[in-house]
Amino acid sequence: MSCAPDGSLRDISLLNEFQSMNFSQKNLKQSADLLREEGESSSIGKVRQFDFCEFRERDWSNVLTCHERAKAPYLWQSANHAISKIPVEN
Repeated sequence: MSCAPDGSLRDISLLNEFQSMNFSQKNLKQSADLLREEGESSSIGKVRQFDFCEFRERDWSNVLTCHERAKAPYLWQSANHAISKIPVEN
């Protein structure tokens, strides 16, 4: 798992480069609209920190990211390589 400077999250396979993929940010716009401060841009900024747990990854979102311009963290599902549909609230 790694983060790019543009804020994208990537799952990397060291054994087969074709299995490496970016996490989908399809639901990010909806979540960003709910979590950002009024008057801010829609970009959540660079990833400052992230953490994940491999246990029971198919049961719930198991990746947490903190971004520069976001006022709340984001949850991601490593099994689906996608951002959670339910935003984290303060």
